[in-house]
Amino acid sequence: MDALKRILLIHHCGVIGGAGVSLLHIVRAIDKTKYKITVLCPDYPNEMIKLLQNEQCQVVGTKTSPKIFAHYNGGIPSAFSLKSIRNEFEILKDKKQIEQYIKAIGPDIVAVNSMTLFWIGKIAKKMNKRTVCFHRETYQKGLFGVRTNIIKHGLSKWFYKGAFISWNDFNETENNKAKICFEGLM
Repeated sequence: MDALKRILLIHHCGVIGGAGVSLLHIVRAIDKTKYKITVLCPDYPNEMIKLLQNEQCQVVGTKTSPKIFAHYNGGIPSAFSLKSIRNEFEILKDKKQIEQYIKAIGPDIVAVNSMTLFWIGKIAKKMNKRTVCFHRETYQKGLFGVRTNIIKHGLSKWFYKGAFISWNDFNETENNKAKICFEGLM
């Protein structure tokens, strides 16, 4: 077991939905003879944790982490709203918690199951971890595009590899320095 590389998959939602189905596909697709998988996932509601316990992975339930950067198609529409400011404050508070989880789990690779978790890439990269982003959302069209550009910058600067489920978002993520691919991420 010690020869296996360790992957930490960070998931942001305890309910079953599109992100959860995607997470299950990822967990099932990873070669368990090469990788030991740990999934960090909110424990309330506990629907995803119950499903993950049937998979070949270790599950770490969290109370409040991780916080998403709520700028995606369907997220907080205005950068200048109280909701947006509160969201950014929650992420600032969550950074220390995420860093502690990464230290405690000690993965070789940190993968996030959403581009809304791009900010975790900065923490993981500083800790000399390989980083992967599964980009499943559509960029939100903002007034000036500042928050979208922050996400794109983070994806390019802090991630070793990225996977997209749509060609549209792949094409919108121009000048990305991360290796962009649709398979063979690990």
